[in-house]
Formats: sequence, C-alpha cells, structure tokens
Amino acid sequence: MIREFTKGDEQEVDDVLVAALADKRQRKVLRHFQDSQTTVASVDELVGSLNDPECPSLARNRIAGRLHHVTLPKLADTGVLEYDSHLRIATYQSTPRSKWIMSILATFEEV
Repeated sequence: MIREFTKGDEQEVDDVLVAALADKRQRKVLRHFQDSQTTVASVDELVGSLNDPECPSLARNRIAGRLHHVTLPKLADTGVLEYDSHLRIATYQSTPRSKWIMSILATFEEV
C-alpha cells in the first residue's frame, strides 16, 4: 500500500524520505532496484542481493524477517515501492518522488 500525503504534509514527507535514505538496509534495497533495472523482487531475491551467499541460513532468515516486517513496509510508506506482504513481493513504483529519491541515492557512497 502506498501512503498518500496531502498538501501541508511537506515536513512529514521530508522526514519519511530522509529516514528511507538514512537506513543502510533501505538504501541497499533501493540500490537493488537501481542496479538490476528490475521493478519486481521477492524477499528471497532481495536477501540474495543484500547478503553474502556464504552467509549461514539463520542469518539469511533473520534478514528476510527484517525485510518483511520492517524495511519493505517502511519503504512502501515512502511511495518508492509497493509491498505485498502476503506474496512477499516488492514492486518499484516509478513516480516523481521515487525518481527523486533514486537520484539522491546515486550520490551516496557506501562504506
């Protein structure tokens, strides 16, 4: 579900967008969509792109749980993607807001 903001919500919108870019895991999810040129990804695909393939399955399960319960719903609140929690599928939403966030993301360098 994409959160709709109304006129007068500018500060809240700014806070939501800044929070999305401030979180390293959220940036990694956004980078997955940016780098792979895909618009749809399952939680399992995202875990694979965010994590070392040699990682123990317990850690992979923990990452999948965090993506499902925290990271993807937060990104859905920004309007950058839509998350279907039943199917565990994230879909990138090409909107002016998401393009703006992706352009800012392109300036970040991960350490």
